[in-house]
Amino acid sequence: MYSAYLTELTAFIDPLAKHQSTRVPGTRCFYYTGRKFDKIFIDQQGNISVRYFIDNKTGKIYGAKSRFAPNLKHYFGTVASSSKWDWSDFYGVPVNDPDVRYVGSYGVYKWYLPV
Repeated sequence: MYSAYLTELTAFIDPLAKHQSTRVPGTRCFYYTGRKFDKIFIDQQGNISVRYFIDNKTGKIYGAKSRFAPNLKHYFGTVASSSKWDWSDFYGVPVNDPDVRYVGSYGVYKWYLPV
């Protein structure tokens, strides 16, 4: 089961890195595993930040509240449905994911929740 999760995680990170490097050349993405959440780091020309937290048990993708805490109100689908999202902007936007709904925005950032 954990190997299937790691395969899905890699399938999420590879397109994320490709899309982010089109925005900022030289961008790389990597992850650290944790007890409850895996952290997705974005390295843009030496500026490293945590962008996403992924729940180990469910595969749900959340935004980062800080470097150490996920923001459970910022939902970005699951690693299994990550191919249904467009990751070319700063945060992901659902393209054809029927499992999420739009709930609001703050500036340019849009928030989604599971249906």
